[in-house]
Amino acid sequence: IYLLEFGAANATLTEVVGQARQPALQPGGVRLAFQSTQPDMLGLGGYDLDGGTARFNFTTNVEDSLPRWSPDGSKLAFSSTRYGDGRSRVYTAWPQVAGFGSEQPVDQGEGSDPDWSPDGARIVYKGCDASGANCGLWTMAPTDGGGSDPRQLTNNANDSRPRWSPDGSRVVFMSDGRDGNWDVYSVAVNGDYSGGEVTRITFNAASDGLPAISPDGSEIVFVSNRGNQWGIWRVAIESGKAVSVLGDLGAVTNWLEQALDWVE
Repeated sequence: IYLLEFGAANATLTEVVGQARQPALQPGGVRLAFQSTQPDMLGLGGYDLDGGTARFNFTTNVEDSLPRWSPDGSKLAFSSTRYGDGRSRVYTAWPQVAGFGSEQPVDQGEGSDPDWSPDGARIVYKGCDASGANCGLWTMAPTDGGGSDPRQLTNNANDSRPRWSPDGSRVVFMSDGRDGNWDVYSVAVNGDYSGGEVTRITFNAASDGLPAISPDGSEIVFVSNRGNQWGIWRVAIESGKAVSVLGDLGAVTNWLEQALDWVE
């Protein structure tokens, strides 16, 4: 996992932690959650950027991925096929350095790619209805007994990696099922948490994806292989103008297993 500071002259990547991917920084804190690829520490890992605690594990299930913090920083949501039937489920958990102990992750139902709403009341995820149909992006209310009150945001099964805007008015996501290749989109979130108008954000023949929203909600960063090399780009949501942030990430394998997080 690397850090890139916007606005820095001759910006370069600074390594934060090795053998890790899918970073998520705890709101208002310095604790980083991620998927660990270190052979002796597989699962969801953690790392304190202030040096308070050395690298540790939240979970030890290799299938656990894509951690996202709740707005108050007290819980993690993640997706996993740990159940053993090959189906991805969304889980929530109270992270502890030594593991979850007696506090086992709560199965919120089938789905993947979770992200919390800014008020912590809902989780957006990639999933389907109870019958396995009407797949796309959905929201649900996480509870200690499992997810409830599912509401559909989009109806395209290829929509994935949703990220909620800071004001809760929209969800950005990536999809390769709408315009022939991977692009970044936005869907308006209605007051009842159902989906409104879908807007295309990026327009390029390259693969654009893994979106993350700026803290003020005005821009999106994404990964793209424009110009036949992988890089990081940013785009203003309203204007749609994309500019390069980092031109060459080098050789990128399995780009769909990576993630970006934009923090202050």
